[in-house]
Amino acid sequence: MSDNPKKRPVLLLDKAGRPFFLTEGDLSFLDPLLNMYFCFTPRPNIQGLPPKDQKSCETWAAGLLSKGINIIASRPDNTVIGHVSLLPSLDLRDAEYMIFVHQGHRLLGIGTQLTLKAIDKARSLGIKRLWLCVSSTNIPAIRLYLKVGFSFRSKGHDECVMELLLN
Repeated sequence: MSDNPKKRPVLLLDKAGRPFFLTEGDLSFLDPLLNMYFCFTPRPNIQGLPPKDQKSCETWAAGLLSKGINIIASRPDNTVIGHVSLLPSLDLRDAEYMIFVHQGHRLLGIGTQLTLKAIDKARSLGIKRLWLCVSSTNIPAIRLYLKVGFSFRSKGHDECVMELLLN
């Protein structure tokens, strides 16, 4: 456990009553995060993420952890089961939002908790807008985004752009 109170894990229960932690992530999470991404399905997903080949996936994940604002969901055995990354603009006015939840842990409220934590973190940094791209066929993800306040910016046949304005 970290000595930094901002990085201390938060213990939560998923909808099945199983514990998981949310922790602010950095490069120290690279190996367990890669373990999740190497068995992630579907891969690649929208916009080719996470990357299919191992080297590209390693480079991509390391870049997110070093440049983004990251929140990691993990089980008590330190198995990473989800990841949110915010990629802020240079002026910190807005940020791209990305979320990935391991296929064996979806529809359990983990994505909701990751998203709410990311929204709180963005607000605390003064970010005013989050935006994302999502496959127009990913109905569970779209429902999550609408539930927490995102709205459609544009709808296409293959993907949608959604945004959340923060106070």
